[in-house]
Amino acid sequence: MNIYHFVQRNSLGFLICFVLLLSGCSGNNVRDKFVFGKNRISCNNTTITVLTPFELIANGKQAEISDRNADKIMAEGHNQHIRIFVMGDKNTINESISAAAESAETLLRNNKRVTNLKVEKADDKFNNEDAKVLRFSYVEKAREEKTALTVNEYIFLQDEVIWRVIYQYRTEDPIGRERSAQLAGRIQIGAVF
Repeated sequence: MNIYHFVQRNSLGFLICFVLLLSGCSGNNVRDKFVFGKNRISCNNTTITVLTPFELIANGKQAEISDRNADKIMAEGHNQHIRIFVMGDKNTINESISAAAESAETLLRNNKRVTNLKVEKADDKFNNEDAKVLRFSYVEKAREEKTALTVNEYIFLQDEVIWRVIYQYRTEDPIGRERSAQLAGRIQIGAVF
């Protein structure tokens, strides 16, 4: 029997094996590691799900497979239009979300590279928990270049973890502005698939 006849007779078997391999039937649960468009980030055994157009990375690997019990996490992802940061920090000092919001504003106000700072503040709810929504616009000087930036920050407390979800884009970038409008605040409590 030559190879042509062997492949022709067994093509259905090859096709089935190939489809099973591509569909994730190899024993790994792909859904636990990656869901397109959604990133799950965990801190202190609590999880939030954030809608993103790219993977968020924490400690050199996908944020979704980072240590769920860590007391602190910082995940980041970006493309040419938008940058997203997600930070979770176990609230060991009983900091309120109001104090966390004030510290975010103070950090920018005290940054010597930041000028023309404008701040908007609002209250919101995530999973029936109080949240603070901050919108910053400013000019940042780095390496003799000035860049106008817009930042939308969401701060909330969930199961003793203070979460900060930050969306940043260049103010004059219409695609960044559109992406931020589509994504900002699309935060869900828990591991959502």
